[in-house]
Amino acid sequence: MIRKLFKAWITTIVLIQFIAVNQESQMEAGSKPFIEIKFELDAKDQESLAELKPIYKLVLLSDSHVSQVGASPVFKAAVQKTMEINPDSVIFLGDMVHSDRYKKMSEMNLAWENFYREITFIVRERIPVFPLAGNHDAAYSKFNPNLKNSYIQFWRKYQCDIPLVAGSFIDSYAFELDNNLFIMLFTPQIRIKEQTLNWLHRVLTKTQGQYQNVFLFTHRPVELIKPYPPNFGIEKLDQAIVKIIKTRITAVFSGHLHIYGQTKIAGTSIQQYQIGVSGGNHLNVGGTKAKISKYWDNDLVRGAFGLLVITKKGFHLFHYKEKLIKSF
Repeated sequence: MIRKLFKAWITTIVLIQFIAVNQESQMEAGSKPFIEIKFELDAKDQESLAELKPIYKLVLLSDSHVSQVGASPVFKAAVQKTMEINPDSVIFLGDMVHSDRYKKMSEMNLAWENFYREITFIVRERIPVFPLAGNHDAAYSKFNPNLKNSYIQFWRKYQCDIPLVAGSFIDSYAFELDNNLFIMLFTPQIRIKEQTLNWLHRVLTKTQGQYQNVFLFTHRPVELIKPYPPNFGIEKLDQAIVKIIKTRITAVFSGHLHIYGQTKIAGTSIQQYQIGVSGGNHLNVGGTKAKISKYWDNDLVRGAFGLLVITKKGFHLFHYKEKLIKSF
């Protein structure tokens, strides 16, 4: 009873903050309307989910792009829905903050503070959070070391109730939940460092045959889904990784492309899942074409995030999709 009251209180606070941010945006921008956003499952997915007996539920969020200015209402709504789902863990698939080659350390630190402010309610519920660096989080270190330094500074302090099997939060790492292994591969760039590939090979060799499922999480995808966003270059990872994972991975989950869907990795039986976007600019696949959908456009479905449900018989991935409920 106390837990339910606490959750209701938290949800109320989130809603108040959500309204306040939108009102502030309206006053500053004038032309931007007040909006209310929710994330929902399709009716068919609701029925399928209700029939399952989950052992674990993990929310997969990607590309929130929180900046030094703050978080988008889309990400706030995604966090609120995550709290309603009450998962066993939350995985962030990169681009948690928004940056470029010219960001100052103070700006990056503020972006991370804003990000943490949004996920505070998740952390307070003692739901384990597992981060993975994206290109906006840590990829531009050659031009701007502030990005990766800020990422390391932020996540080095983080402590989780679930111990790691290998690695560390500021690089590649792995953790387990019962008979399932989760590998978080540091992939903010297309080219994967040799030491990262060697680390992945060692982990897979050491744990071979020990788990029912071995899930790989990357920021950039191993394989591209179709239709492919026309304004992106070839954004899949160095294909040297395919040889390593070919017969030892159950599925791959990725962010970066701001779209959701799935495909099979060429030359393997492994499914590649794109999780979608929960805050940044939205690239939505509609019909046979992919298009950019800016936040204030009139499309009713934009962002998406994943719910990974693990059962005794296998796993299922559901996509919660963003709905614009009100605009006035």
